[in-house]
Amino acid sequence: MTDDFLTLDQAARRLGLSDATLRRRITAGEFTVYRNPRDRRTKLVRVKDVEDYDVPRPVGAGGKEAPRPDAAA
Repeated sequence: MTDDFLTLDQAARRLGLSDATLRRRITAGEFTVYRNPRDRRTKLVRVKDVEDYDVPRPVGAGGKEAPRPDAAA
């Protein structure tokens, strides 16, 4: 199971974010967190979610980031 998941530390490093920034994005609902069944203290995120989040997004008018295609309107 853990092959499809990353710890928060691993995910933050892969995304180039601090742990605090990743935790803020989790709180904002940008990532779903799972508990490791072998160690319930360890929080995990899906590798696919990290890979999907790290995809370059086009810049919209005025230099602002365009909304994510999967974002609710």
